[in-house]
Amino acid sequence: MYDRILLPLDGSKTAEAAIPHARVMANAFNSVVTLFFVIEPALSFPETNISAALTIPTPPDVLPDETGMRNAEEYLRSVAEPLRRQGIRVETVIKHGSPGDEICDYLESGYTDMVVMTTHGRSGFQRFVYGSVAEHVLRNSFTPVLLIRIQPKQAE
Repeated sequence: MYDRILLPLDGSKTAEAAIPHARVMANAFNSVVTLFFVIEPALSFPETNISAALTIPTPPDVLPDETGMRNAEEYLRSVAEPLRRQGIRVETVIKHGSPGDEICDYLESGYTDMVVMTTHGRSGFQRFVYGSVAEHVLRNSFTPVLLIRIQPKQAE
């Protein structure tokens, strides 16, 4: 039923809280887990020494630098290896752009049967300020989504 599970990760403890849930689903359905990482475009402000990741459309020819790709690959490898040692088949995918849009674009390919991801469960002003990748995926995808709500102290 769920042959392919997508597990979006961003390097945070919050996102990683979905790993045990994906592992249980993968074991139950003998699924392949696709670890999915999106490198967000960064806007740099050199005079202030501040960098900020923005979720704005970027031209397709603006690609992440080698360091960003290498860091993403190393991170996904560090997550994949323990899962593989437990007998779970794991693939990795790295994209560049807005996380919500990239996840939904990948889901449109029909290559995934379920998404397992976390959410902070923010509402009101916090949701307006921070947005919600999980909500974006939930609203824009026809693929089943298992959302794991994380309490603030779980994300530490």
